[in-house]
Amino acid sequence: MDYFLLVEERDALWEHYGIRVESGGERTEIPGITASQPGILSLLSKLMRGEVTPVAARYVVEDWLLE
Repeated sequence: MDYFLLVEERDALWEHYGIRVESGGERTEIPGITASQPGILSLLSKLMRGEVTPVAARYVVEDWLLE
């Protein structure tokens, strides 16, 4: 499994973060999850610890947003 941090930058003061998960031929990309860098790093860590697949990534992100 490969995990990537996505950064969307509009100007020097505005960034939104998302994730991409890839495994074999599967890929899930979820942009714009949060504006919190510590938050997205925590989410990425959670995904990696749980070895979350591209198929399950959306469900984990949804649960994380509701926490």
